[in-house]
Amino acid sequence: MPNGKTPKELGYETEDLQWPIVLWSLGIVLVSTLIIIGITVAAFAWRDTPRLLMRDVAPVATAEERTIPQGPLLQASPPLDQEAYEAKSFSHMESFGWVDEANGVVHVPIDRAMEIALHNGFPTGTAPADDTEPADDAEPSGEDAQ
Repeated sequence: MPNGKTPKELGYETEDLQWPIVLWSLGIVLVSTLIIIGITVAAFAWRDTPRLLMRDVAPVATAEERTIPQGPLLQASPPLDQEAYEAKSFSHMESFGWVDEANGVVHVPIDRAMEIALHNGFPTGTAPADDTEPADDAEPSGEDAQ
């Protein structure tokens, strides 16, 4: 101990590093890094090698076998096409017309279809109630009770 004081009294560590431990630690880090690099290189090399299973994949069509459609392949103006589609759809929803004339199926405007459904009622799957008198055991209504 220098000057007869403890390391705590001096405020710093007075002993030297243990170089064998530092060198062994650096060696382990170096060897681990090399092993990881080797595994990575081997994995990429294995991935890039042709495999036996790849022989069974269908070959890509050659230029002679491919048919390319004629005419323009892109829309000239998608927003205008969308507007025309929406206008056609809206006019169809707001008009009368035949869907299947042989079977008597028509399309009607939405508002008119809702009116028809309200007038005719919706199917419920139960039989309609009879218009007969209520049973004797039924309780009388408010006016009949008095």
